[in-house]
Amino acid sequence: MPTWEASSWPTVTLPERRSSPPSAWTSPYAPIRASIWLEAGRLRGDVAHARRQWDEAAAWHRRAAEGFERLGIAGSVAWSQHDLGLLARDRGDLAGAVTLFRASLREFRDLGHPWAVAWSAWGLGTALSAQGAVDEARPLLGEALRIYREIDDPRGVAQCLEALAAIATELAQYQTAARLLGAATVHRARLAAPPPDIEQESISAVERTLARSLGPESAERLRQAGRAMPSDEAAELGLAVATGCAPADPERVKQIPLTRRERQVAALVASGRTNRQIGRVLGISEKTAEVHLQHVMAKLEARSRAEVAAWAVTHQLADPAAG
Repeated sequence: MPTWEASSWPTVTLPERRSSPPSAWTSPYAPIRASIWLEAGRLRGDVAHARRQWDEAAAWHRRAAEGFERLGIAGSVAWSQHDLGLLARDRGDLAGAVTLFRASLREFRDLGHPWAVAWSAWGLGTALSAQGAVDEARPLLGEALRIYREIDDPRGVAQCLEALAAIATELAQYQTAARLLGAATVHRARLAAPPPDIEQESISAVERTLARSLGPESAERLRQAGRAMPSDEAAELGLAVATGCAPADPERVKQIPLTRRERQVAALVASGRTNRQIGRVLGISEKTAEVHLQHVMAKLEARSRAEVAAWAVTHQLADPAAG
């Protein structure tokens, strides 16, 4: 039986690059053996990722990426970059995730693999959304949703609807977000495929925001309406969010006109933190925290940090560092 630790990877002779002549292989079957082991390593990386064994997952996926690069299998290199992007996103390295997803998406576009394009467009969209770059994230998620619809991939459709629900929530389109989450559960049920634990945590955070903003009963009623929507109608609602055409909730945009990240920044300003401290809490740079604060002040027409803090206290924004 093979040893499945990353440090005990079996030795297989590989050519230096794809341009190496056939004589560089120790046997005609070496590329096949190497490819099998590398794919097995990717799977082990996925398992470690699901267990939140970040370093072990990274070791498997990096080894796979390096091996596929030496074998000259461009598609598999791109999938390894995608895997590393998911890992970076889920462990909080959003800048690294964006870089990796951009690389995998570029390669998949060049190769003409629509399903793979959808995966990396979705991954990049979720990472950008987590960074607060909603305007850049939306068209990527819309592209992924269109592809998943065309190839009838209910899991892909579900994860796009969930991601777009998160964006709708950031834009204070709470009723739309609740309907999208309800519709996503129907697609998940088709395959009996619940979201992974890490993604479920993000969905639960959206659900908590909806319960606070709409009230628990209203939020559930809207989710139920989403479950009853025809799949095409649900997809069109998701695309409306992606294109910026989704309807705003009555009066709600005026109540909380900030994105989720901007609300976090406002709450941290209210707690007395500096931009540097805000960056540390949110895992962003001091400069990015400053930019978010500038956006907050512009939207609230606030002239000072004190006015931002007063607004945050009035609207009872929760300190993200407290939970």
